Amino acid sequence: SSGTLGGTGAVTVTGAFNVTGAATLSGTGTFTTQGVSLVSMAGVTNQLLVSGGKQWINQNVLTLGSDDFITLSSNGTTLTNAVGATFNVSSTFGTPLNFGGGTVTLNNAGTLNQTAAGAHTISGGIIFNNTGTVNIDAGTLTIGGSGTDSGIYTVAEGSAINFSGGTRNLNAGTNVTGLGSLSVSGATVNANNLFDIAATGSGLTVSGGTLNIGANVISGQLVAVTISGGTLNLNTANPVTLPSLTMSSGTLGGTGAVTVTGAFNVTGFNATLAGTGNFTTQGTSTINVANTTTSFILVGGRTWNNEGVLTIGGDERILFGFTTGGSNALINAVGATLNMSSTAAEPIGLFTGTATLNNFGTLNQTVTGTHAISGSIGFINQATGTVNVNAGTLSYANSLTNQGTLSVAPGARM
Repeated sequence: SSGTLGGTGAVTVTGAFNVTGAATLSGTGTFTTQGVSLVSMAGVTNQLLVSGGKQWINQNVLTLGSDDFITLSSNGTTLTNAVGATFNVSSTFGTPLNFGGGTVTLNNAGTLNQTAAGAHTISGGIIFNNTGTVNIDAGTLTIGGSGTDSGIYTVAEGSAINFSGGTRNLNAGTNVTGLGSLSVSGATVNANNLFDIAATGSGLTVSGGTLNIGANVISGQLVAVTISGGTLNLNTANPVTLPSLTMSSGTLGGTGAVTVTGAFNVTGFNATLAGTGNFTTQGTSTINVANTTTSFILVGGRTWNNEGVLTIGGDERILFGFTTGGSNALINAVGATLNMSSTAAEPIGLFTGTATLNNFGTLNQTVTGTHAISGSIGFINQATGTVNVNAGTLSYANSLTNQGTLSVAPGARM
């Protein structure tokens, strides 16, 4: 209920191990629990401090309950949930596994269950190695630091996993699965094995850091994706399909082909399509950012095929090649519509590299004033294409390749 168990000797507890008040395990001796262990303290939030290089090995069932937490501190301190053992993280505290300094490690070779609603974090200073199974049965589990992975993460419906820092290499033997959601908010996550949650879950979000999805990891229909920062690289060997994509910042990159069947909305500053994979939109696409002027960027060899209705609204623009160039293209397909409804002077511009605007469908300018397609962009109106200047002046300071129809409304100009 208080005090310290220390020393260099190895200690094994075959029966119950109960922590009912603020206490400390210290010293370099191995501490093994083989019975049922409970860390749960009545009253105010309290901690069990594990320090001084202590190596705690749980071989049965360990439950961290109430609103308490375990702090791992000092070089060499380790908490290991052994093969066949269970660690129930049932505390309502925000950081139930807390970092106290030094090089410390949490090893899960058995089963780790998060069972408490709300947001909970394995602190970023803790090296977390998962060779077993992590079940997120409730709430959100944030993994804040680096570690090795050859195990499974299962995320229940209504629950979430978040990688917020460090580097995680999800290689052979790994999978992230379940009906819940996954987010990356600052880590580098390299998914090179199974990543089923991208198809079975409720959503995929990148707000910081980088999520790299490898060649043979996923294919076919995926979940809705939201990018508000950081980078999502889809390097899939086979095409993938998203029901919707929302970008308020950040980058969608990679070499894989991506099709968005539903809404594609760009709502924030300098969102970017990068990489060489084809990007196809089949639903309603809108580039419109409230209260600010910004660009939606295509860079690095990206081709965007619009097969639905694409509207450049507000005072926004599509900008090719910012900042590293490449050969980029926007194709407005047969039967598709591109509405230039932005008040920007140059709604379609070029920073560097090369760019092509190919119109096989209908391109409409709908706002008054003078608006330009950059003369440095190769603009081709194909035989099936129609350019309607319904308002204002549409300017193109180069030789237009026109094989289709040009229509200029009374009072408008091209």
